[in-house]
Amino acid sequence: MKKFAILVTAALSSAMMMAQPAPGSFEQSWTRGPEWLRDGVIYQVYPSSYKDSDGNGIGDIRGVISKLDYIEKLGVRAIWFNPIFVSGWIDGGYDIIDFYRVDPRFGSNEEYRQLCDEAHEKGLKIVMDMIFNHSGFEHPWVKDMPTKDWLNTPEWLKGTNLDDQTQMTVGDHYLQTSYKLTPVVDPYASK
Repeated sequence: MKKFAILVTAALSSAMMMAQPAPGSFEQSWTRGPEWLRDGVIYQVYPSSYKDSDGNGIGDIRGVISKLDYIEKLGVRAIWFNPIFVSGWIDGGYDIIDFYRVDPRFGSNEEYRQLCDEAHEKGLKIVMDMIFNHSGFEHPWVKDMPTKDWLNTPEWLKGTNLDDQTQMTVGDHYLQTSYKLTPVVDPYASK
């Protein structure tokens, strides 16, 4: 039995090795988009834990600015930021309340503009993680919905006090609304 297990493991390992392209044989199969995106490396920054410039224990924009020379030396073409906008911080910064204002814990809009200018001087692009359907409970889209069915599955909002974030939980009623995966739960999906 032991010999059989070794033989099967060896056969699977060999098959997996043969399925991999030989070193140097990879050819890029797509050519759309700007050159920096087609052949560049993107460096992801989670601002809260990247570099703290003011000693408060939270990474910030000034901290990223102080590391631009280092990032440039890595040979990356772009810096991808996780959300840095005003947020309720229920969902790691993705529950954005104001898509136009940098969260004060990270700095200011002026500091963000400085970051962009200095990055561009070094040939670095800035990519923002913008997911507009991930707005927070305090965002006007949620606080002042035009109709009761404005959200696809509002059951998890029923009975919650949107002014008291301690009562907000997604719970068991939240349903994924991707039309390809769960069209039944989306009242606006095609029939």
